Amino acid sequence: MSGLPAGTVTMLFSDIEGSLLLSRLGVRYAEALDSQRSVLRRAWSAWGGVEMGTEGDSFFVVFGVAGDGVRAALHAQRDLASQQWPADEELRVRIGVHTGEPVLHGDGYVGIDVVRAARLSAAAHGGQLLVTAATWQLVADSMPRDAIVSDLGWHRFKDFADSVHVYQLGWHGLLESFPPLRSLGRASGLPVEHTALVGRSEEIAALTALLARPGVSLVTLSGTGGSGKTRLAVAVAGAMADSTPGGVFFVPLAGVSRAEEVFASLFETFVAPGATPSTPALFAELAQRRPMLVLDNLEQIPDVDTVVAELMAEVPGLAIVVTSRRPLHVVGEHEYLVAPLSLPGDDLAAISGSSAVEMFCQHAKMVRSDFCLTSENAADVAAICRRLDGLPLALELAAARTRLLSPAGVMARLTSSAGLSAPASGRPDRHQALADTIAWSYDLLSPQLRKVFRHLGIFVGGADLDAVTAVAMVDCNLDPLDAMTDLVDASLVVTPGDADAEPRLTVLQTVADFAVERLADADELDAAQARHAAHYLTVARRWDAQIFSGRRAEALQRLLAERDNFRSALTWAVRPDGERPPHDAARLGLRLCESLYWFWHFCGSAGEGLRWCERALAVDSGDDSYERALVLCHAADEMDVPPDDPGRVALVEDALAMARRIDDPGAISFVLISLVEAQLANGDLDTAQAMLDEAESLAHESGSWVSRAFALVRQADLVGLRGLDVSRSIALCEEMERLAQERGDENGVVWAESLIAEHLSRVGRGTDALVRLRASAAGVRRMSNRSLMIRTLGCFAIAFATAEDAERAAILLGAHWSASTAVGGLIDVAAEEPWLQNSGLAAARDSAVRADWDHWLAVGAALEPDEALDVALSE
Repeated sequence: MSGLPAGTVTMLFSDIEGSLLLSRLGVRYAEALDSQRSVLRRAWSAWGGVEMGTEGDSFFVVFGVAGDGVRAALHAQRDLASQQWPADEELRVRIGVHTGEPVLHGDGYVGIDVVRAARLSAAAHGGQLLVTAATWQLVADSMPRDAIVSDLGWHRFKDFADSVHVYQLGWHGLLESFPPLRSLGRASGLPVEHTALVGRSEEIAALTALLARPGVSLVTLSGTGGSGKTRLAVAVAGAMADSTPGGVFFVPLAGVSRAEEVFASLFETFVAPGATPSTPALFAELAQRRPMLVLDNLEQIPDVDTVVAELMAEVPGLAIVVTSRRPLHVVGEHEYLVAPLSLPGDDLAAISGSSAVEMFCQHAKMVRSDFCLTSENAADVAAICRRLDGLPLALELAAARTRLLSPAGVMARLTSSAGLSAPASGRPDRHQALADTIAWSYDLLSPQLRKVFRHLGIFVGGADLDAVTAVAMVDCNLDPLDAMTDLVDASLVVTPGDADAEPRLTVLQTVADFAVERLADADELDAAQARHAAHYLTVARRWDAQIFSGRRAEALQRLLAERDNFRSALTWAVRPDGERPPHDAARLGLRLCESLYWFWHFCGSAGEGLRWCERALAVDSGDDSYERALVLCHAADEMDVPPDDPGRVALVEDALAMARRIDDPGAISFVLISLVEAQLANGDLDTAQAMLDEAESLAHESGSWVSRAFALVRQADLVGLRGLDVSRSIALCEEMERLAQERGDENGVVWAESLIAEHLSRVGRGTDALVRLRASAAGVRRMSNRSLMIRTLGCFAIAFATAEDAERAAILLGAHWSASTAVGGLIDVAAEEPWLQNSGLAAARDSAVRADWDHWLAVGAALEPDEALDVALSE
């Protein structure tokens, strides 16, 4: 065939989408086919196209000028869209255009470019016009004004090793949105994952949204080894593939230790494997393709930050996702901490909904096809997931052992620190065991940082910088903040919580276990535990001194934040496993118990406090001391027995004798007030009065306002028991309230008001009592003190009973009992009868229909404390 263009030729392939049109139109299909051919041939002819062949509904046309071929295709699509088709059917044609250098052979063309053009057309949908980058580069500056272009990215096609950059052209007003191309997929170099990714849908959504934001070009996924950074990065890249024109590519760098090797790896991926790396050639290729890079495992590469910074500077618009134990600190970097998988709750439904459990079961099924979560093994599976902090790699390693062990057996091995790692074919060496993963980060630290990290393993529940300085920075010339920053960057330590709050550092349990092992190997464990316990004794004393002040809420919150560290310190000091501790450790444990008593008392942990006190007393030498006298008294006060129980009284008497032997007025005063309760309970009012007089005098002498306040409270009780004028009791409580106000202790003020209300109720002045209680209710709510809330509900119940409002008395009593049960265990209603009789509640109960009373109690028991308080405040 003469007149065929030679050299650079633009090739166009087209055909009608779908074979169902023939069956729908029947005999009228030929009419539609003829119309389609007429429309297309007019367009080919108008722009100088040479028809190379037609078969059925398809065309192969060539053009000597790329712009002519694209214009012909654009006008063909617009004319087809405006054509009236038989039976009002919609006929859509797909078109692919590619420019290359096919070989003339006889009357036609052959070669790879012809095949590429045909593959491009076959990947399109009806009504869609696709062109390759080779064509687009020739026509971009001469497109019709009304034409539109969309970059569809790089795609792989059958029989082609390299990918093709594809664009979509069209007109405004015509169909613009189409399903994904029928290619082999977008060009990518992502690893093939053989298991489903579990529990990361929210993270994927957040990261894809972040990467889609204008100006975001670098996101670093950081986190503890084994937390799943790589899997998440691959998943995010996969999710971004359709919106990333240049494709998404995974570049593993775990084996790279020098900056220049990063460039070499990228060059082999994008330019020429095995060729001498050239950074200009690499930058040019990346600029043309604009891919998304997943650079995996960068923390071990010195100066890798400069590599990434150079990539961003030389290739504007390049998207980079990095996985690293530490952030890069490059300008424009967005850091994203990869947290472990969600941990399970306690019931079967909550356990089943945990992503950590789902992952464990997924991998367990891979080694035991019959494995499933059941009511029998759910608790053990949940315990495994909690023990391993939801770390994916740890869960995978543990699940692999279910081939031979039950979940209970796996948990037993974990608890006994038996190793779980085992060689696995296809797994990188550094993933042979979780310990190897953590050790990999550990070995990258400087010797001094390793020492600091080892000591962090003994903290439980995190630590602030003061604690880290006192315990982990001994004989270390590093700045604590710098050291912690380095460890956070290495992802061996995390900093959860409010970004505006003081930094608090946390080590996941799995990592902490590793650190403690290294601490023991270095023969540093006992000294570190001693420093840890000594520091938290200082913390306990500091905040205990603020509990009866205006800083009560802050003090309790601070102490609550360190509860796990207190437990750890006490475990070391008093050895609850039965081992007898050294004398100094045991005495430190006793001091901790003395300093934590009010914290335990006000935070609803009295039972725990009693257990620690009993253990500390048991292992202490028994020598006289202020701490031992007070802990004896505290243990007695928290015993769940009546005040005059002989065992309780014996403990308090021992405490009093010891306090007198050491001649400490503060201790004597405090213990005397505790002993007064027994005298009041057995009716020995004269002895109680003498003890209170002495206690109050010694409280003045020692300057203990807390003992003075308690002495005043007991004096007011004694006035009531003697049947004296209630105004005297109220005056004593008001004096106690004045002391609290001087200290700024709002809790003490509210407590005093509740005491006054009780005394008013006792003499039948329920309405006056309600006025007092309602005035202080706002303070009760503001302080969020559950113990005070419980007491207030009980006081309201008594006041309503005295005011002859049996319904609200019962509702508030039910709420009081329900809230008390949540804190201290089941209420023994029979044991409460004396209190009901003395408080007037029994009279209110007896005045009501018993069925109504029981119903009101049930209503109150179903209320939250705040809701019950609303009932009390309503008029």
